[in-house]
Amino acid sequence: MASPSTRVGISVGVDHRPLVIVNPKAGGGLSQKKWARLVGAVSEGLGELEVRFTDAPGHATELAREAADARRPLVVAFGGDGTISEVASGLLSAREAGAADTDLGIIPRGTGGDFRRTLDLPHDVAQAARQLKEAKAHTIDAGRVLYTVPGGGTA
Repeated sequence: MASPSTRVGISVGVDHRPLVIVNPKAGGGLSQKKWARLVGAVSEGLGELEVRFTDAPGHATELAREAADARRPLVVAFGGDGTISEVASGLLSAREAGAADTDLGIIPRGTGGDFRRTLDLPHDVAQAARQLKEAKAHTIDAGRVLYTVPGGGTA
C-alpha cells in the first residue's frame, strides 16, 4: 500500500472515530484497487473513520494499544484471525496498563476465519461494517499465554 494512513474526515480533541486496522496481506492480499472498492463499504457502514495499514507482524498490536491509550471507543480489526489476535492483544495490554476500555470490532478478511465463524460474523465487508455500527458490544473472555523460549526469555 502506498499510504500508511488514510483519514476520512477531521476531529478535534479525543478522536471518537473508529480506527480500522487493516492487514493488507490478509485474505490473499489487498491491492490499492481492492482497497478502493472496500473502503467505501466500510465507511458507509461505520461512518467517519481512520484507517491504518499494518506493515509488519506485531504492528497491529502497537496500533491498537496506541488507539486505546488515546481513548478511542472502537478499534476494528480488518483481517484474519492473526490480525484479530494482534488487535485484541494491543487492547488488552492497554487496559492492563490503565487505559479506558476500547471495544474491538471485526471485519473479517482472512482465508480461514475460525473466529468469525465462532462468533457467526458476516463475511461480507459492507454487512460486517453495518453490523458493527448497529450492534451492542458483548463481553467475551480473553486469555494470554506466556511461555519461556529457548535461552530463558519470555514470549
